[in-house]
Amino acid sequence: MEVRRVFVDKLKIKNGMALLAGPVYRYICTVLRKAAGDRIDLIDGKGYLYRCTINAIKGKELYLQVLDVVHRPEEQRPKVTLCVSPIKGPRMDWLIEKATELCVDRILPTIFRRTVIKFQNKEREKCERWNGAPRRNPQDHLQTIA
Repeated sequence: MEVRRVFVDKLKIKNGMALLAGPVYRYICTVLRKAAGDRIDLIDGKGYLYRCTINAIKGKELYLQVLDVVHRPEEQRPKVTLCVSPIKGPRMDWLIEKATELCVDRILPTIFRRTVIKFQNKEREKCERWNGAPRRNPQDHLQTIA
């Protein structure tokens, strides 16, 4: 059975036991249909990964046995480079926004055989804005725009 990862805002741990209630409880028990004895990983957004086993479900509370705590787990994901032909208007802004949300590592504007290039001064300002876009939000994974 697969081990799912669930994001948790606040996690209370005492003596190796964690208690979850509210929407996270409902998501794990109802949506994921996890039961006692199933494995689940919790991520707290601070770089910690908690490997847990569901110990008991009582009422609307979920009791988890914390098996292991890992700080800054390394994700095994491939590096993604998006080669895109420059497009007109706000569509390029939208493309950069969505690619950043999907954790694209690099966006590489590429000139293809059918690419029409028309560059004006206002487009130069856009290029500067696109290069600065990931710096405004540190969670964005976009590294460079060539």
